[in-house]
Amino acid sequence: MVKLGKDKGYELVSVLKFNAFFVRSKYYPLFKMENNSPIVLRTNLSDVTYLFSGYDGKIFLTGGLKLPWHGGLELRESRVQHLPRILQKHPSDYGDIEKIIFNCLMSKDNFSKLKKLIFCNGTSVIAIS
Repeated sequence: MVKLGKDKGYELVSVLKFNAFFVRSKYYPLFKMENNSPIVLRTNLSDVTYLFSGYDGKIFLTGGLKLPWHGGLELRESRVQHLPRILQKHPSDYGDIEKIIFNCLMSKDNFSKLKKLIFCNGTSVIAIS
């Protein structure tokens, strides 16, 4: 948005929780600002959620942990895990079965084969059929 504003002859002068304010470039010097980058102007980070991934593939969340435009719906780490628990370790530590499961996850063609993999409450078991 800042680049678009500059391209159209505007400069950023304020960043609030849900808004940013621009003024015509000719008025920008009146604000006597040394730096108008969004990272400097936005001081309220209470609604920002940070996502990190561990070496084991586990997703960690910190920060706001809410969806502010959706009634403050809470974000939970348990709901954003991409890998099943059985694969949440460094790939070099995978056993033969874990390697097969991982390769199935990575292969779009073999994705249907994952019907044999059952996910229950964050745990994984191999179903024999």
